[in-house]
Amino acid sequence: ARNTLSDFIDIMNADKRGFRVKHLSISERSRKEIEAGEVSAECLADDRRDSVRDMEFRIDVEILRNRLPSHLRVVLDMLLEEWPHYLIRQQMGISNENLLNFTETIANLGVATNLTATSASEMLAQFASVTGMDATEYSNMASAVVELGNNYATTETAIVNFAQKIAGAATSINISESSILGLSTAVLSLGINSDAGATSMQSLLGKMETAVSTGNNLDKWAEVCGVTVGELSDIFRDDAAEALKLFIGGLGNSDESLTVLLSTLGISEQRIIRTTKALANAEAKTGLLTNALDSSKRAWDSNTALAVEASKRYDTYESKVTLLKNSVSNLKVAIGDALRPAAETMVGIGQNIVEVITWMIEKCPALIDVITGIAGGLGTVIVSLKVMPAVIK
Repeated sequence: ARNTLSDFIDIMNADKRGFRVKHLSISERSRKEIEAGEVSAECLADDRRDSVRDMEFRIDVEILRNRLPSHLRVVLDMLLEEWPHYLIRQQMGISNENLLNFTETIANLGVATNLTATSASEMLAQFASVTGMDATEYSNMASAVVELGNNYATTETAIVNFAQKIAGAATSINISESSILGLSTAVLSLGINSDAGATSMQSLLGKMETAVSTGNNLDKWAEVCGVTVGELSDIFRDDAAEALKLFIGGLGNSDESLTVLLSTLGISEQRIIRTTKALANAEAKTGLLTNALDSSKRAWDSNTALAVEASKRYDTYESKVTLLKNSVSNLKVAIGDALRPAAETMVGIGQNIVEVITWMIEKCPALIDVITGIAGGLGTVIVSLKVMPAVIK
């Protein structure tokens, strides 16, 4: 099937060796076979191009890996174990030039938040897949999540999980990724169950969209928002999160019974009423929704919160290592020259143990939890040993 169908017909109709082929007819079956052959050839060519891209990606990944510090190599290896190369490139949208940024983002999230590197890579990729977020914005999203987790009554894992649940409905009405995270944070900060809150927000957004699209009860929605029908339609189409903020703020400032007011808008489900009333009351008292949306937008745009928080955690780690080094120095002074040979032997053994542990962790990141448990156990033993002399006295 090297020639197209039209080329094939042209050839058959051309003069060949002194005679012309006339009244050419091709059966439907022949036509389908030819077209199928063309499609197969195109698919094969696409597969070959994908294979070449995957091979190039693998080479670039290996080059990158050799240049990374050990803590990032561990994360990259974990990513490649969880996500095959072709999934990282094709489905997660991580190109060669974005892989380092993505790896650093996931590593920093694992250090700075209660998200593990594995769950962070999966949840962020799924969120990006639903919203169509560009692969270069993973660090922006992570910074927003860190900022919100640090300043509101919820956790980073809960925020990302909630955002995943409402991402489809929110994206369909052009709510930005940062606003999705801000809305998720506001609802979760009220102590509302994640599933119940997400379902309520999706339903509320859906009812508002229906009112704007059909015009049914739109005058009542506009009245609550404190704008005209035309203004509400424009605001909703331009920034649905802003329209929702106006609506929630209008409810919070209303003197009417919120239950009655919501029923006039066609909202009668108790779950939606409870969530909406709680959000409206919090907005009236503390500006919860407005502040969460603004915080998320600022953190997304500045893209610094993740780096700052991770740096603090890394500094804490480095400070502990420095204290350990100082303790070793003090030990050397205390030991003196008499026990120096024995101490040097112990230090050499310790160094070998650390090198072996480092190698094992790079090969199997899951060992981190095991080693953490052992360290915790040793800490308990050491404390017991410190207390024992006092007890004996």
